[in-house]
Amino acid sequence: MQSEIVDQMAPSWFEMFGLVLKFYDQFGTTRVTNHQIRSNNIYKNLRTWLSDQRSKKKNGTLNKEKTLLLESLPDWEWDPREERRSDLKSRIIEFIKKHGHSNIPGGYKKNSSDDFDLFSKVQVLRDMYNIDKIRNPTTEIMRIYDEFSLIEGFS
Repeated sequence: MQSEIVDQMAPSWFEMFGLVLKFYDQFGTTRVTNHQIRSNNIYKNLRTWLSDQRSKKKNGTLNKEKTLLLESLPDWEWDPREERRSDLKSRIIEFIKKHGHSNIPGGYKKNSSDDFDLFSKVQVLRDMYNIDKIRNPTTEIMRIYDEFSLIEGFS
């Protein structure tokens, strides 16, 4: 009985999708950041819901109609971590091709409108690698760093 009451109180799938559309209209993305969650707690529920949709798709429990609606969003990604990793890798390769090395200076931006802090992202990757190399050399970050280390010029 109690779960029925909770189900009736929870927003429907289409209400949540409508919230995603409003969020996209406001922020130009479907990626909910920690900063946005701190400014409005409803965004925490939205991020959880979006994550649940990705899990359902991965498990094969998200129906075709809902899958297509999510895929109709301009920046929708089923695996945002992989997309970010791919973007980081592309940016590293681009920097190395342009400068001939991977010693990215602090505050480096590809251009004046770029707000991506490549230096910090690579520094975090290197720091995590050095910590995990000691603690647990089989972690995901080790695999990622090893993948990046195959980039000619990355050190």
